Amino acid sequence: MKTNFSSHDKRIAKEAEWQMRNFLAEMDALINNEQTEIEVAQSEFLDFQKVWVNYDHRKEIVGEAQRNGAVIYRKSESGIV
Repeated sequence: MKTNFSSHDKRIAKEAEWQMRNFLAEMDALINNEQTEIEVAQSEFLDFQKVWVNYDHRKEIVGEAQRNGAVIYRKSESGIV
């Protein structure tokens, strides 16, 4: 069964894709000390997690949960978690 999306639906999907954060670049910046933290909103967590799970240096990045559902990720001081 083929689903037909309206031009409005396609535009919304394209805008959402365009607005998606480049978590890989942000994690690279974190590891290279170009950035001190990454704040991930609750609504972005699954997108972040998909990238983080495959990231070579993921064990060097630790998250601290916030009360509002966001998570702040920082580079581990020791480099090992």
